[in-house]
Amino acid sequence: MQVDGNKNVVANAGGIAKHITKININGMSEEQFKMISAQLSKVLSAIRVKDMIGDKSEGVTPEQQVIVREVEKKVKDADSLYNETIGTPETYLPLGDFEYECGNFEKALNYYK
Repeated sequence: MQVDGNKNVVANAGGIAKHITKININGMSEEQFKMISAQLSKVLSAIRVKDMIGDKSEGVTPEQQVIVREVEKKVKDADSLYNETIGTPETYLPLGDFEYECGNFEKALNYYK
């Protein structure tokens, strides 16, 4: 899945979430998952997770929640499969930001580690 901008990402949240769900990480090398992780971080950037934080935050939309939860599942699957944190900081930091905004401070802290 290629992400080339953010214009239609939120509008197509359901389709994007389905694409993320279909990513089969079983049998992938760590290097291959790192490439997937880079794409997932682009998705998180496109839905503007960073903009949800702070005084100017408009909160978390249901569309953003769907996408972030699917990214979270994929990251957790990879962490379990490889028995370590695999991926890019650009993927984990927005997940921490998202959980912080949702009030899930313990989960946020785990992503920041």
